[in-house]
Amino acid sequence: MPGIRQPHPVGVAMSEKKPIDLIHAATGIAFAVSACLSAYCIGVGNGVKQGRAEERLAVAQQTDAAQVAVNQAAAALQTKIDQLAGQAAQTEAARQSAVRENRNASQEILTRPVYSAVCVDADEVRLLDQAADIANGNPAGEGLARSADAASATAKAATH
Repeated sequence: MPGIRQPHPVGVAMSEKKPIDLIHAATGIAFAVSACLSAYCIGVGNGVKQGRAEERLAVAQQTDAAQVAVNQAAAALQTKIDQLAGQAAQTEAARQSAVRENRNASQEILTRPVYSAVCVDADEVRLLDQAADIANGNPAGEGLARSADAASATAKAATH
């Protein structure tokens, strides 16, 4: 047919394609898109897993560092507590020793015979001052010089 124009043999017009070919093309595109999307999601999922692992590691390192700091602080406080406990034990032992000496001295004074009408002497006043010093937490003997002078003054006043 000389007057009718024939379509180009290489390509086929869109109107001439069959619907099944279009379905196959759409299916292929859908598979390609889903494959790309799956690869992307797998990559993101692995990245999220790696990020979580790195975050857990960082938190564990921070926790370990904090625990070391807490242990060091606790050790320093325990050392201070031990020192203070030792000092308290020494202070208590010194106090008990002073009380014991005061008790022994008072027993000696009580067993002395009284030869005059004076019931107060310098030794008794000294013991009373020592007992007051011990009760107030002053070291025994700190007030001895003061109490010896006061005791002798009190004893002289009582005899006159």
